[in-house]
This record gives sequence, structure tokens and C-alpha cells, in this order.
Amino acid sequence: MSERKVRTSGERIAEIDKKIVYHKDCISKLEKKKKAILEPKKRERKITSMNGLVNKAKKSGMTLEEMAEKLGIKI
Repeated sequence: MSERKVRTSGERIAEIDKKIVYHKDCISKLEKKKKAILEPKKRERKITSMNGLVNKAKKSGMTLEEMAEKLGIKI
């Protein structure tokens, strides 16, 4: 017959600690997923027109002269 292996209390505690670490890791991953759902990233729309492009440049602080200079246009 097979002999039964008796584990010490230290070995059993080590196994339990290992399981605790594993489950804490799983919980932290789930919490990150939850946070991503509750606080989604804002998506920027594509600029599809020249007016949109000019407005975006104005919001960033560029003047019409600076825009023309970057495009190589003389005003």
C-alpha cells in the first residue's frame, strides 16, 4: 500500500500563502478592468474638414500666420 505523506504546518502555511498571493493578483486585475469600465478613455474624432483643422490649430494656440508659414504659404 502507498504511504501517506505528512506535511508540516510550515508546508501547509506556505501553500496557503501561495494561494493568497495568486488570488490577490487576480483581484487586482479585476479591479483594473472595473476601473477601465467606469472611467473610459475619451476618443478624439478624426478631422474631416479644413475648418476642423483650422479650429484645432487655433485651439492649440497657433495664429493664421503660423499656420500659413508651416504650410509654406505666403500671406
